[in-house]
Amino acid sequence: MWIHFIKEIDSELGFNEPATMESIQIVEQQLKAIIPQSLRSLLLETDGVHHSEFYYDIFWPVERILKENQNIRNEDDVEYYDSFDHLLFFSDAGNGDLFAFLVSNGKVESDEVIVWKHENDSRERISSSLEEFVKGWLEGTIGV
Repeated sequence: MWIHFIKEIDSELGFNEPATMESIQIVEQQLKAIIPQSLRSLLLETDGVHHSEFYYDIFWPVERILKENQNIRNEDDVEYYDSFDHLLFFSDAGNGDLFAFLVSNGKVESDEVIVWKHENDSRERISSSLEEFVKGWLEGTIGV
């Protein structure tokens, strides 16, 4: 479903082999957060989406989701920002801003996507679902 949906929007994007359930569970254990079903289904179809020509990640693979979330929680200047423990980052805008789901009590309770803006630490709702976000981001109707 996701690969077909994304290819209809942008045929130049590349897809990876599917993530394994085990790799997703490792991320969940390490981050103490359950990945939402929408993102889980995307990852089980393709472990990330990248631009074919320039090979930069549009949507992060499982390994990068883990690494980026761990890194941001452990940065030296983290004291200048509100806590990131309630955010599950899965993509970036290429300018330092990151896209995430809100986490409450170890799980994502809504499919809403938010953007964290690194310049001012603001967190804003950017779409009501991952599907809406993917479509809007790739078509350019959602921006930061």
